Amino acid sequence: MINKRNLMVLVFLAGGGFVFASQEKCVFYADGLIECPVAVDYTRTIEQAIEAGGYNWSSEYINSKNFNKESNPESDPKKDVESTRQNSRVPTQIVLIQFNRHFYNAEDVKTALGELKSDHAPNGYRPAKPHELLALGFQYQDLQVKDWVGLGSSWVIPWGYRYVAYFDWYGYRRDFDLFRTAYVWDGAWRFAAVRK
Repeated sequence: MINKRNLMVLVFLAGGGFVFASQEKCVFYADGLIECPVAVDYTRTIEQAIEAGGYNWSSEYINSKNFNKESNPESDPKKDVESTRQNSRVPTQIVLIQFNRHFYNAEDVKTALGELKSDHAPNGYRPAKPHELLALGFQYQDLQVKDWVGLGSSWVIPWGYRYVAYFDWYGYRRDFDLFRTAYVWDGAWRFAAVRK
């Protein structure tokens, strides 16, 4: 089990259907927790979700072609993914976790998330996927958190390197970009995750 003193957890609670950022507010607690109602809209393509998020810049490689295997995790795997996705708006609890240590690859982060147990997540966490990241980015466009990433879905470029989508906030701009999974993840990164 991970030492809870060595991490900071920001909690985003599930909510109803999609709402605009101005209609909902995050709740900030004295112990550092932030709770925000979020829903994941699988009726949108990756491109539509990026456009709705109002980013100053986004990587052209974060698109439905490169991240085409993502689907609603609550859907019936026996059904057609596209038909299930068309009627799919899913309340989801997303947690941003900041470990105060370095990781030397994304697989180590995924293992740490899975091993992280708490009263809120007795079975640990799984990494968030692009639709889940984009739902949070759309609904809370004023969320001023730097370098948060979802390791749940990745894209392997033609020459073999694996990349994941992440958000960056510079104080005056919001970007949605790609980061190579083989690089060192320092203690400043926040990892978006969902309860198992």
